[in-house]
Amino acid sequence: MQVEVKDQRSGKQIFSQVIPEIPCEDSSPIYLGFLSDTHNSYSNQEKLRSVLSKSWEYGKIHFLLHGGDVVHKGGKIEEWEEFFQATSQAVSPSPLISAIGNHEYQSLNLVQGPPPFEKYLTGKSSPWYGHLLTFPQCKILIFNSNFNRLTTTARAEQWIFLERELQRADAEGIPLILLSHHAAFTSNIFKKRRPETQELQVTLVRLLEKYKVPLMLSGDVHLYERSEKNGISYITAGAFAWYRMPSLGGNPYQKFSKSLTATYTWLKVTKRQIVIKTFSSDRTLIDEHLIDMTKQ
Repeated sequence: MQVEVKDQRSGKQIFSQVIPEIPCEDSSPIYLGFLSDTHNSYSNQEKLRSVLSKSWEYGKIHFLLHGGDVVHKGGKIEEWEEFFQATSQAVSPSPLISAIGNHEYQSLNLVQGPPPFEKYLTGKSSPWYGHLLTFPQCKILIFNSNFNRLTTTARAEQWIFLERELQRADAEGIPLILLSHHAAFTSNIFKKRRPETQELQVTLVRLLEKYKVPLMLSGDVHLYERSEKNGISYITAGAFAWYRMPSLGGNPYQKFSKSLTATYTWLKVTKRQIVIKTFSSDRTLIDEHLIDMTKQ
């Protein structure tokens, strides 16, 4: 599909992109990229540009998933412009799908009207800024884990929405991937006891296990880690931000971790399997994993 944006007065083309076609057969794979916590600084954007400009080496993707904290101060429009300038020069023609990070809520007093992340990431999709994408191969549910930023009503409605969609995906036999900023499990000593993590462990994990969700992708902890509990895989991305964390806090469900490393994860998804490969920013393969839904 060809997408063009033109100046209304002059008719001059200011943007053009070919969106890759998504296969309609559930036996044909959909390809996803995943990274998180890009924040904003020149060095971050250069590293991001370097990785995305070579993303074809990892494999083609239909969508780029982002775990949130796209920018450092969500109320500064110039940071959004810098991010999209960096990615537009490098990324393959793949739409960006992002969770909302806590930094997307920062400095919102600098803008009037709706928060910039509503304009750039989500639209007014729901009171909690979450939504669901459905494909023949899988479903992707974007979950807002910034619970302290949600009204009591929006928070309750999101949990109802989540369980309804998990139940529906389970009944339809379609694997669902959950994309959230905060992680359910981590060995980041500074993050593992945060209220968001505790609520995810108490409420979310129970639902993921009940409805056999194969995979949760998260950011926030600035540490690449792959965990597994009762057949559910949890992956957190190593941050592109200016600091990356070591694995010091202990995680009883950890299967693999890579400290102090920015990571990019490539996923090949069908209704039966999810093939996962994770690379460091210098394009070294650091982790591989296979989720076989036929054995769940």
